[in-house]
Amino acid sequence: MHKISQLLCEAYAELHRKGQVQFPLYKKQEQAIDAVVKTVNANYFGVERFLTPLYRLLLILILK
Repeated sequence: MHKISQLLCEAYAELHRKGQVQFPLYKKQEQAIDAVVKTVNANYFGVERFLTPLYRLLLILILK
């Protein structure tokens, strides 16, 4: 799992423990988050499509 995916899942789990979100993340949702994060952070034939960390973060939030 990508380190950003892990961080997002841990943050969500903390929100769930505090009762701020109703449903826990299951393995399938964690894998979907990881897929989005890896897609946004991937290089395509040596070219980075999303150059800034802020742009990547926005894409992750929008796509998920």
